[in-house]
This record gives sequence, C-alpha cells and structure tokens, in this order.
Amino acid sequence: MTLNYPRQMTGEDYVKATLPAVTKLYEAINSELERLEFAKVAYGKLLTIQDQEFSRHELNDDSDEIKLMHTHAQLQETRMTLAILDHSVEALAGAILQIAKQGISMLLEGKTRFESGPLIGGQHLSAIIWHARNQAMHWEEGLPTNKQTMACFQLLAEEFGEEFDLSTSDRNCALGIMQLLGCHGPSDYTTIMGRIVPK
Repeated sequence: MTLNYPRQMTGEDYVKATLPAVTKLYEAINSELERLEFAKVAYGKLLTIQDQEFSRHELNDDSDEIKLMHTHAQLQETRMTLAILDHSVEALAGAILQIAKQGISMLLEGKTRFESGPLIGGQHLSAIIWHARNQAMHWEEGLPTNKQTMACFQLLAEEFGEEFDLSTSDRNCALGIMQLLGCHGPSDYTTIMGRIVPK
C-alpha cells in the first residue's frame, strides 16, 4: 500500500513518531543491563566459592565433592545467562540503530545518507549509523560482505579501539556504537537525529 502524505515528512515528524518506541527500547536496555550486572556479581561470587571448594577438595575432603559439582553447575548456568543477556542488550541496541537508519533512508537521498551530521573521527555520523545497523542485523553471518561496512569498522577500530575490529570480534557491536556516539537515552536519540536529518 502506498501512503500519500499531505506534505513532505520532516526530521521532526520522524523523531516525534518514533520516540515512543525508542523510549521503550531504552527502558528495556536499562532493565537488561541491570540484570546483566546482577548476573556478573553472582558469577564472581560463585568463582570465589569454587576456588574455596577446590582448596578444600585438594585436602582430600571428599565431603565437599558434591558441593563442588553443584557450584560448577551453577557457574555453567550463570555463564549461559550472561551470554543470553549480552545478546539481548545488543539486539535491543540494534533495534534503535535500525530505527535511526530507517529515518536516514526515508529522509535523505544518495550520498547525503553517508555525508550528514558531524564527523566522528574520520566518518560522518549518518554513515556510522548506517553501517553499524548493517553489522548489527547481520553479525551472525560473519564478516560483512558490504565493503563500505567493513571499511567503516576498520576505521572505527583504528580510531577508537579494537572492540570495533570485526576481524577479531565475532559479536554484535550495536551497544558499543551507541556508547561511542553518546546515545545513552531518548533525548540523545532526538539530538543525534536532529544533527542528521532535515528539520
């Protein structure tokens, strides 16, 4: 179905329409980050307990073997929870990048999609969002097949650190990109989009 708008859509229109969804996504991210932090603390405590139980076990205290096995099982389960929560946070951050990229796609044309907004290092803000969204949506497929996306992350790695080096990191980089751009909440999303798309 083709939608006929009464006037040309502006950046303000897009941000106003998408802000409620972005706000909900940030709320979900913050909730998952709290759960992730709690799980990390629990994992650290379990490691300490395991070390103590290993020490006792080495003294041939067979009565602690069952406790050691139980702690090991808890560690495995907590490690799995940490991985799941990490993927959840990255997926939610990727959803925000998707919304931002869609705005760029709808409101800008041609090269302006990659040349709008301030420079972040050696790349325009719009280009980073565009390519970061691509990486976030397809990271499970391996290294990006899009040469521009790969080049974007190679430059990010050179300028901002190895966490953006896709050749050594098999993971979704969405949250790292959001943090790099200073996009920590709904107001930041509004500000960033205002720097890219026409008002």
